[in-house]
Amino acid sequence: MTTHYNLIKQVTKSIRNLKLIVRIDRSWDHYLVGNETLLSKDMILIDEKGDQINASIPMEIYPQFKEKVQDGSVVHLEKFTVKNVRSYCPVNNKNKITFEKYTTMRNISDETSIPRQLFSFVDFKKLAPRDKQDEFLTDVIGFYNNIGELQKNVHTRMGQSDKKSIYIDNERYKVQFEIEDSTCKKLITTFDDEAEYLLQRPLDELLKIEKQENGFDLVSEILEEPIGKEYEFEVRITKYNYENRKDSSLTVSKIDKIEKLAELEVKGWLLEWLLGWWAVKWMIWVLKAVHKAGYKTPSPIQMAAIPLGLQQRDVIGIMETGS
Repeated sequence: MTTHYNLIKQVTKSIRNLKLIVRIDRSWDHYLVGNETLLSKDMILIDEKGDQINASIPMEIYPQFKEKVQDGSVVHLEKFTVKNVRSYCPVNNKNKITFEKYTTMRNISDETSIPRQLFSFVDFKKLAPRDKQDEFLTDVIGFYNNIGELQKNVHTRMGQSDKKSIYIDNERYKVQFEIEDSTCKKLITTFDDEAEYLLQRPLDELLKIEKQENGFDLVSEILEEPIGKEYEFEVRITKYNYENRKDSSLTVSKIDKIEKLAELEVKGWLLEWLLGWWAVKWMIWVLKAVHKAGYKTPSPIQMAAIPLGLQQRDVIGIMETGS
């Protein structure tokens, strides 16, 4: 006998004996605002039609379902209660599933057409009309920009709570260039303020130019303006750069002190030498001393001899005294 399953659209308080096949989109711990009391395990469930509903498992019965609650898994669900939500909803659905101690939940094979994840993303320009809407949560995609200071005991409609503001942008300024010095060529990536400084134009100005009739050609000319000019770059070398040093680009950074190997600041003329892992081990303290002494570029004899020495080759240098 074939089991009849309901869709999320049919989940209401008025319908009994509901049975669902759904995917757990994502789950999280729900704490009481203002203290560390764990109230429930909450989830977003999706069905084959792409509809979503919030579900909650009270902590006192969560242990019996714990092994089955895995993000991305498909489950059979029945014998639960349905409530109308009065506060905010993480999805656009005012109904909410609440687990009971007699609720049946079992994992089934993932041979369904249920989407793996769903978000209802909203354009930044359409956020303003939602400032008074506190029923449904809003999804956006953006670039992390900054995080504010911790504000203690801020009053919210759910009580007193600590708060930090996170700032995100919907557009990110990113420009890549190939640079070279006397040792090598390397691809660098500049973001935001550094990209604006390099091109001497803010991002919104470039976007306006691009929309003009010959905008593509104009923007291309702007991108070529830094070519041939000399710059002093401060870059951050990460573990990825060490593991993929021939192919990876380096991110231009404003870091101005050497703190640890994974975030090592270097000048352009030391780039090739530091990309060798074994060289870094002893170059760190040398870099500190050189940086502290105020030297920005090596002398011609140093530029010629040091790379050869780092290759463990014998070197004889002839240059005037004091160089």
